[in-house]
Amino acid sequence: MLDSGEEAFQNGVSVNQATETETEAATSLVGTVLAGRYRIERLLGSGGMGSVYRAEHVLMRKACAVKVLHREMTQVKEVVARFEREAVAAARIEHPHVATATDFGQLENGSFYLVLEFIEGQSLGQLIGQHGALPEERALVITRQIADALAAAHDAGIVHRDLKPDNVMLVAKDDRSDFVKVLDFGIAKVQIEGMTADQPALTRLNTVMGTPEYMAPEQARGEAVDARADLYTLGIILYEMLAGTSPFRHDEFVVVLTKKLTEDPPALPAHVSPATRELVSKLLERTPSDRPQTATELVTRVDGILGFSPAPSLAFAPVSAQIRKPQPTSPDVAYAATVIGEAPVSAPRITLASRLRLAGVSAGSALGPALQLAKRRIAVGDKQVPLGAIGGALFGLPVIVALGLSAVSGGPVSSASPATSAAAVVDEDLSQLMKRAEGGDRTALAELVGRAASSKQATAYQALGRGYFKIGQVDAGLRAYRSGAKLDPKLGESTEVMTDLRRGLADPPNQQLSLEVAAALGTAGADFLYDVYDANRTANAALSKQAKGLLDSEPALSAQSAALKLVLELPKAKTEGCPAVKKLLPRILQSGDARLVPTLSRMNDRRGCGFLGLRDCFACLRSKKGDDLAGASKAAGERPAPKLGS
Repeated sequence: MLDSGEEAFQNGVSVNQATETETEAATSLVGTVLAGRYRIERLLGSGGMGSVYRAEHVLMRKACAVKVLHREMTQVKEVVARFEREAVAAARIEHPHVATATDFGQLENGSFYLVLEFIEGQSLGQLIGQHGALPEERALVITRQIADALAAAHDAGIVHRDLKPDNVMLVAKDDRSDFVKVLDFGIAKVQIEGMTADQPALTRLNTVMGTPEYMAPEQARGEAVDARADLYTLGIILYEMLAGTSPFRHDEFVVVLTKKLTEDPPALPAHVSPATRELVSKLLERTPSDRPQTATELVTRVDGILGFSPAPSLAFAPVSAQIRKPQPTSPDVAYAATVIGEAPVSAPRITLASRLRLAGVSAGSALGPALQLAKRRIAVGDKQVPLGAIGGALFGLPVIVALGLSAVSGGPVSSASPATSAAAVVDEDLSQLMKRAEGGDRTALAELVGRAASSKQATAYQALGRGYFKIGQVDAGLRAYRSGAKLDPKLGESTEVMTDLRRGLADPPNQQLSLEVAAALGTAGADFLYDVYDANRTANAALSKQAKGLLDSEPALSAQSAALKLVLELPKAKTEGCPAVKKLLPRILQSGDARLVPTLSRMNDRRGCGFLGLRDCFACLRSKKGDDLAGASKAAGERPAPKLGS
């Protein structure tokens, strides 16, 4: 249940969509002639920011799609700037695989409108949702067309920045069922002289804009992006077409970003050819300079794999993979969902579940920059509008994940006064951010994902790991610890980290990952592996064997302390006999700890060897001067065993 005055959010956008008044206003345009040229035939979809219609040019008798911004939204300069940016970007790219914008203007009531090519078909996201993995050749043919469209955009100085399957329409044309149309340039980076001179800045350093599941690592870190970011995204899309699911899919968008910044994608299905595997691998390189450098180069590579004969198969690959939930197949509904960027009122919402989850966060709590900005309401006309909706998906404005500074230019916005720009988000000290993240603050975790990668501080990853465990994201927490351990193995000296490792070990799907993280955590990690090995020899032999295998391999092998080496060597020496044990006594006196005491105590028995077991097996350890074994046992007992969490 929502608290009073609180609003449900999904994908960072209000799930309430259009109000009843807005829907009535949108419907009232049906049957009218807009701007003297466009007869509005029917409403395709409506949301908090505006509506999309199917229309016909009254003189040319040509179908088109018309987006109309709600009049109240014209008071928010950022919304208008994005609307204009989409219009300019789409108009500048003249290419058969890009949806064309033909008109842009302002109505007498102040509303802005944008006229786009009307497209009948289904989105690539719907196709994957219905069928799962596509045949390799078909996936490559679609990829080639998208790359061709990107080449035209990049040549025009435009970087899309929010490419995804739901922004790619597939239409029937010239006997081809998979003719690609790329849409939604709402957050495109447009390099056009003079275009932004009088517009509010749409992004600032350390602000991430786009869809986390598909954005490039440098985009996730809030860094400046170029055309190569689009190529990374296309690599994600190609992977999804081949596997039936994207490589970093997760319900928590902060986990998506963490995986993207720290992990390699899972292996593609076995039937995918080596050439295509290599292409996907190159596209998904984390460093832009390691990817193909231009979309034209990518087209050439795909042509080489296809053998210059792009003829898509109609059959689907027999691959067992995670399947997207099927989406509506009505051409109008499909187009509306793609053009708007959020599901229209007549269709289920297309969503990556809970990308900006607000579970457990009340309206009055001390939210961090991203969700505080998303939930803040500003006065627009005679109503209060959530900024999360303004930054949301309608009109192709995808989720704004504020990972650093300001999402837009301008000063703070009061919820009680009219606003002409969204609020600035102030960057906070990394140590304070880590403290909030460590406590499980989801907003701080989202921000820290990018900051940790750029800071290269093990403690930042430690805070991420602690925070993920606080909110129950065990796998993400372990991965964060693994990233931190690569920077500083001494992370394992933290009792909290070792406690979390034990929690991970108690979760069967994460046992192997827990052991792998321990192996990277230096001396403490090696002690942890021994503890798991020793404690599970009978209860869980397989787990014990895994731990011992890692303990006997690098890097844990070199990280073993002098005390642990003695713990491992003493049982073997005992089986070899008294002289072998005697060689260890000086080291035991100097470095042995309490873990040796049980084994040493068993040697106190003066029987067990020789005829009928009547002879002392360890007589060489006892002399007239004293019992050397007793002294070693006493010294070891005075040194406690390592504390490895609780």
